[in-house]
Amino acid sequence: MNAWIDPLNALSATWLDLLVRASWQGGIALAVIWLIARFVSRLPAAHKVWLWRLAFLKLLAGLIWVSPVVLPILPQQTPAVPVVTETIPVTLAHAEATADLPQPAQVVVPTMTIEPMPTGLHLRGWLFLAWCAALFICTLRVVRHWHDTQSLLRGSRPLSNGAVEECIGALSERLRLKSAPSVSESPAVFSPMLVGIFRPQIILPRGLADSASSSRLELMLAHELAHLRRKDLLWLWLFTLGETLFFFHPLVWLARREWTLATEAACDEMAIRLTRQTPRDYGEMLVDIVAATSRRSNATPLVAVGIIENANTLKRRLKLMINTRTRFASIGGLALISIATLLLVPWKLAAQEADADKRAIQNVDADVAKLKEENAKLRQELEAARRDAEKMRSDVERMRNPAVAGRQREAAFQREAAERENQLAREQAWNVERKKRGIERIRAEHQGQVEQLQAELEELRTQFTENHPRVREVQARLEEMEARGAAWSAAMPDRNFEDPLEPGKRPAAMNERAMKRQERQKEQRALLQKELELVEREMEMTRKNVEAGVQSRSALLSAQRELLEVRLQIAGLSASKDDARAVIKQQIEIANKMLKEHKQLAEQGLVAAGSEIPLEREVLRLTRKLHELDGTDSGQ
Repeated sequence: MNAWIDPLNALSATWLDLLVRASWQGGIALAVIWLIARFVSRLPAAHKVWLWRLAFLKLLAGLIWVSPVVLPILPQQTPAVPVVTETIPVTLAHAEATADLPQPAQVVVPTMTIEPMPTGLHLRGWLFLAWCAALFICTLRVVRHWHDTQSLLRGSRPLSNGAVEECIGALSERLRLKSAPSVSESPAVFSPMLVGIFRPQIILPRGLADSASSSRLELMLAHELAHLRRKDLLWLWLFTLGETLFFFHPLVWLARREWTLATEAACDEMAIRLTRQTPRDYGEMLVDIVAATSRRSNATPLVAVGIIENANTLKRRLKLMINTRTRFASIGGLALISIATLLLVPWKLAAQEADADKRAIQNVDADVAKLKEENAKLRQELEAARRDAEKMRSDVERMRNPAVAGRQREAAFQREAAERENQLAREQAWNVERKKRGIERIRAEHQGQVEQLQAELEELRTQFTENHPRVREVQARLEEMEARGAAWSAAMPDRNFEDPLEPGKRPAAMNERAMKRQERQKEQRALLQKELELVEREMEMTRKNVEAGVQSRSALLSAQRELLEVRLQIAGLSASKDDARAVIKQQIEIANKMLKEHKQLAEQGLVAAGSEIPLEREVLRLTRKLHELDGTDSGQ
């Protein structure tokens, strides 16, 4: 049985704390707002409505918000001095010193076994069960009202009246509603009312649209549309929830009536402003409706709003329409709404902390931080002392065994010499390999350039004649490239490079690392080669655009710079400065040729004066880079 009683006791304890806190804090808020709404008659009705809404939100927040905000505003409390019991270890010297002192008599405390008391459902548990039962009954009441509203909607029929449709359309446009609600009539109602949150509908008594005058009908419809514009039906569910959860609270039922009165008064003010009629006409309309419904039972459901709740509130509504509003009252209402919004969060009063305790805590924190800093410094000093001790111990060992130290130095020297020889042999082997790859790459690049120029020349010959400047230029470049290739082949014939390291002398680990390094370089070279092809295609497109006048020569210069950078990266992979030097010289020749053509165009007046400066700067930059490369060779 304790399996469900103990959790129920714990749950009921938490529930009772939350309910009591929400009830008294929300009760204070409701009482204050009731006094303001009752005695500050010049406060706008719309502001009163918002105050009541915030009061009910305060109730629900107190029931949901578990941890309240602590407000330390109570006076300080002097804490009782606790009895501190401390266990002090007794040493042998202390025992000898206190051996001659008279010992206190030993008091024997009889032990008592306490049997566990049988646990049952506490009083708060019974209260929780009673609250749940009452909550269920209140929920049934709300469901019954909702069912009555649905029955009212099913029993009503749409109203087909051109004057009513025109009036409600004009009023909806003035209120800036997205769509006008539908209008129906029913014999079950005796005053107009608004029903439905998602599909709002105005229900009129049967025959009212035909018997009432146009001005009276306009006032009734404006009042119901004001409810729709202010979303009173949606806020009505908040008050219904508050009434259901706090059914035992008398101020909640009082607040519900006052909120209904403030809501109707706010809609009255909006309807009068909207129709531009006098409060006297509006009051006569309300009196007529009350006179027509005084002898009939027409209770408005909980989930609907009407124009008349009961005859008792009519007198107060008429007085509120007569009262004039001032700017000071509006500002005061906004200030009250702001204060009520800030007080929505549940709070809890607590005693102020003593200043001495605060200072003591701050001093302790400062002492702890200081001790941590000193501890870190001591740890660093201890680590430095340990390293010095290790070094001194190794020095002492070497001094005690000079023969061993000599052999160790000799072995270390031999290892260093062998490592240097291996490193030198590896560098020579890689230099041979780089030279081979450099020669093959330069030949391949030269052959590719020649083939590219031949293809370009064939394409130009199909478009132009042999005397065209572009054809002659490409043919001259092709002859120059072929002559350069022939001179280069004559100056550097094929050679059979020999590896300075025989395969049997290479360490296995070095061969493995060399293979991995070669694989990585091959992958990088393949990626750079793909990038080189893309850059060459881009530069060719840029050259055509420059010839067509679409792009400027600065774009071609940028493309050539990118091409040079990629070629220099490829040359850097082979660690051959000759390759890099050849690439830079080739780029200098291309830049000089472009500069010469540009100057000719400037002399003819086809380009602006001074536009050749970027080309001259490019030539100087390439020349400087070539000198830097030659300087590193001479420095080595």
